[in-house]
Amino acid sequence: MSSSPSRAVVGPLVKFGIFAVVTILATTVLAATIGNISFSSTNTYRAVFTDVTGVVTGDDVRIAGVRVGTVTGIAIKNRTEAELTFTVSPDRTLYTSTHAEIRWRDLVGERYLALVDGAGDERHRLIGGATGEERLAAERVLRRGVVGVRLPAPGDDD
Repeated sequence: MSSSPSRAVVGPLVKFGIFAVVTILATTVLAATIGNISFSSTNTYRAVFTDVTGVVTGDDVRIAGVRVGTVTGIAIKNRTEAELTFTVSPDRTLYTSTHAEIRWRDLVGERYLALVDGAGDERHRLIGGATGEERLAAERVLRRGVVGVRLPAPGDDD
């Protein structure tokens, strides 16, 4: 009879422990999904724009509307330009013909950085150095009122 009261306590305690672990894991996965948190490695790139109004650290970087990275920093460069630092998932291929554009995300005014393929040589992949960084050379490309940049071709010096 003495084992019966302890079973009455241990059984519900084990069930509660399992419930707590499952709930904590589900909450963690939900928070990572809502927060767009990525636990994988990324490559870092930079883009130079004349206007980055509305872009903030943490905004999305997208290719064909799919989120592939995050804006990690904004800095003023040469007093007339802004340099965006952003990360891109290493499984996404960026070519020398890839352009970066700032686009509207919604009607509220949020923005995102779009990486689009432009005309040019798609045989040359951008390969970062040890840190995965490539500097984006400034080229003013007016498309639908958006000022963009292009990635440098291999061997370009600026």
